[in-house]
Amino acid sequence: MELISFGQYVLHLSLDSGDTFSIACPFRFDSSDHLQESSIQEFPLQASNIPRVLGAVVQAADAEADGTLRLDFANGDTLIAYANETGYEAYTLSVDGKEHVV
Repeated sequence: MELISFGQYVLHLSLDSGDTFSIACPFRFDSSDHLQESSIQEFPLQASNIPRVLGAVVQAADAEADGTLRLDFANGDTLIAYANETGYEAYTLSVDGKEHVV
């Protein structure tokens, strides 16, 4: 993870490869062993510990049929973006020059 930036209703993650991930939906973020106990975060964010993934590599990514996306980082943290609300854009992925909007 090279860069993390926040807007009032969006979180932008930029990877060293140039790929980007922008989240505008509720999400859960914590270490993998504490993820289920952590609260779901919604915008506007009051605080976040997500900057600790700076420098970490995304080891795995998994998307479910309902659009929920899970990213596992090399430092042991996990981010889950819940894209199960209809009527607005939940997140955008830009991978290898192709944009994917969910």
